[in-house]
Amino acid sequence: MIKYLIGILFFICGSLLAQEELFTCTDIDSGGFYYNGSEYKLTLFNLSQFDIKIDFDNRTIESPDLLFEQAYCLDNSKNLALLTCSNRYGQTFMINALNYEFTYSTIFGHVGDGPSDSGYADSIGVRFGTCREI
Repeated sequence: MIKYLIGILFFICGSLLAQEELFTCTDIDSGGFYYNGSEYKLTLFNLSQFDIKIDFDNRTIESPDLLFEQAYCLDNSKNLALLTCSNRYGQTFMINALNYEFTYSTIFGHVGDGPSDSGYADSIGVRFGTCREI
C-alpha cells in the first residue's frame, strides 16, 4: 500500500514539475506536391518558421501555425528522446528532444479533399529543420 501511495505522489509531483517550453522552428528544406488546378506537381516550397509549445514530459504539443490545437502524441517508451504527434488533418510532427531537430509532414490533400470550384486542393509535403527555445 505504501509503494502505491509513493507511486501516486511521484506521478503528481512529476506532473506538476512538467513544463511547456516555447520553441521557434525554422525550415532547412521543404518540398512536396502542389496541385496546379488539374494535377499534383513535384515542387519545392518556400522556407518558413513557426512557433510551437512542447511539453516533453507530458508528451504534448500545441501550434496554431501548424493546426496542432489538438494533437495525439505517441507513447514512445523505447526512445523517449523522440516525440511524435499527429492531428486529425493528416499532419505529423516529430522532434528529437536531444538536439531539437524536427520533421513535419502534411498528407491531407490527395485523400482529404478534392479541388474546390476555384481549382485549389491542399498540397502534400514534408519539411525538416531545427528548433530553438525562446
